[in-house]
Amino acid sequence: EAHVFLGVEGFKTMRRDVLKHANGEHLMLGAISREPIVMPHFWTYFNKERIRLGIKMRTLHQQNTRDKPMRGEMMEMRFLPKDITIPTVINIYGDRVVNLLWKENYPVCFMLINKDISDSYRKYFEILWKISAKQQV
Repeated sequence: EAHVFLGVEGFKTMRRDVLKHANGEHLMLGAISREPIVMPHFWTYFNKERIRLGIKMRTLHQQNTRDKPMRGEMMEMRFLPKDITIPTVINIYGDRVVNLLWKENYPVCFMLINKDISDSYRKYFEILWKISAKQQV
């Protein structure tokens, strides 16, 4: 199953889907910290709901976000090695994988719903997590 969500409202639909289907963990690969800037009120809402539902978030940020990483309760983050750049932010949760492309402040989300695919992406995330630098606070 596949879906495309366009614009800020489409992005919000995807984030609400995270709240429904994350099963306790939401992984983000290639995070660029655009969400808190483009939609700060929704970011606050999403985080409160995520925490209330007990969804832990682990993010692998791109190096160019060292000065503005997303922070929050029940959040752990690391930075990808400098030689790894990803044109999309990959969200992995439940049986879903969402490739998110930011065109300036316009998000485009491509969602795949398939347990085998999400499990495969999760393994890829874990390999990168192990080699990535921990966040210095």
